[in-house]
Amino acid sequence: MTRAAVYRLSDASGRLLYVGMGRNPMGRWASHADQHAWWPSVASFEVTWFASREEAAAEERRALREDGPLHNLHGTPGWGAFLVKANADCQAYGNKAHREWDKDHPGWRTDLKGKPPAAGE
Repeated sequence: MTRAAVYRLSDASGRLLYVGMGRNPMGRWASHADQHAWWPSVASFEVTWFASREEAAAEERRALREDGPLHNLHGTPGWGAFLVKANADCQAYGNKAHREWDKDHPGWRTDLKGKPPAAGE
């Protein structure tokens, strides 16, 4: 079995910003720092290791459903259609698409969190 970790990134007030999973959390953080405009808000992190990827994936799914991280979309209830549209829009931005798209659409995650897109959006 391959160990894997679930990591939680929070801001200075303790608000959960992001939950992720992987075998190399610090490597993933470098990717987040390069791709996401919210990265400078990260003030603390927590890493929990699991004996298998399957156990880590189960915890990540639970955290996405129940803990409400601000910047996760993948795996959260009601966001599938919105994520598909956002990713399609990002294609026009090329390299570092997510960061540039975030800059051009400030507040989109905060404004829409908890409000899944209407049917057809």
